[in-house]
Amino acid sequence: MPGLVGDGLRRDGWQLLGDGTACTPGLCLHTGDLNCDGTVNFGDINPFVMFLSAYDQWASIFLDCNPANGDINFDGTYGQGSFGDINPFVALVTSGQGPCP
Repeated sequence: MPGLVGDGLRRDGWQLLGDGTACTPGLCLHTGDLNCDGTVNFGDINPFVMFLSAYDQWASIFLDCNPANGDINFDGTYGQGSFGDINPFVALVTSGQGPCP
């Protein structure tokens, strides 16, 4: 969902808050949760690699997953070729972030 932040929603940790948001896995912004299981962990690594290298394939597998979850550095770009998210993703996964709020 490109432009979520620009649509008047505000960031609060891993969530976007605002009218019409329902913060269940897949619907809300959970930065780093690329398999949308509600947890940021090592299970997100392969989906993240697919997200960067084969975005259309990732989107077809994780239909209910918010693509903005992959904008780890919050620069507004995500998906195929957004390599600026790699180091922040590694830091996020290895920091033990655990369940999304």
